[in-house]
Amino acid sequence: MDYFSIKQGFYTGNFKQSLQAIAKHNKVEDETLEYYRLRNLLALKQYQKTDSALGAVFDAYAEFLKSGDLATVAEIAQNHKSPFAQNLLACAQGLHGDFEDALKTCQTEIDEDEGTGISELVLLAVQLAILAGQSSTAEEIYRNYMAAHEDLTSDDEIVLNFCESYLHFARGEETTGSNFYFYEELCQTSPSWKTQLGLLTLQLQQSNIPEARAIVDLLESEFYQNQKESADAFLPDLLANKITLGVMEGNNVDQLRTQLADVDAGHQFCKDHKANSLKLDQIIAKYK
Repeated sequence: MDYFSIKQGFYTGNFKQSLQAIAKHNKVEDETLEYYRLRNLLALKQYQKTDSALGAVFDAYAEFLKSGDLATVAEIAQNHKSPFAQNLLACAQGLHGDFEDALKTCQTEIDEDEGTGISELVLLAVQLAILAGQSSTAEEIYRNYMAAHEDLTSDDEIVLNFCESYLHFARGEETTGSNFYFYEELCQTSPSWKTQLGLLTLQLQQSNIPEARAIVDLLESEFYQNQKESADAFLPDLLANKITLGVMEGNNVDQLRTQLADVDAGHQFCKDHKANSLKLDQIIAKYK
């Protein structure tokens, strides 16, 4: 079965389109279809309990998102040994701040390399390693997997293309090359909040202020604001990019910083700003 449109829809943030592609196979029992169906529903905040083996792991994961109960996810995931179940466990561990445990969960399953869903675990492991400040580990995970898998299906390629993209972002590379063209093409073929934000980040990295401002205006247009689920989900990232753009334009961004802190105080941009402000205060205090 070709999962390309399903996976591309999910990873570009076009969750409804991904669900429509899945619905074409509604009489087929397939764990990959079930995984992406439930992931899309979670992203759209439309998840409901489902009666399936993988559904039990999703039920525990959905409850974790509300309560923070990691133990139940771990217990149920261990009883359903599949890459997709371990993916949910690693997601929960990462959200809980247990990056080392999350990476170990991913790596164990990647090393076994059995069943479907391994490329998704590679993507998650790369994301986790980058978030943990271990870019070299992320690079190693990706390179090792690619070296061992020369013949990839198109639906695996789209997942691994995002791996490569995140590595480029982490290293600040290919801002005018392959990473830029990747997001530029996605914005044409699969336009969404996620793809537009990716292109916005690359425009900012190149100091292309007019182009960046045009994307911000587009995302604040009625068309994108009417996509309420995505508009709410990606608001913190939009605000973070607006702060960067505002600084580049020479504007006062204090109000935007306050708004971001109110919306998502745990956003990486807020953490970095707080850490940098503390360092600056220490330097100033040292030379008073």
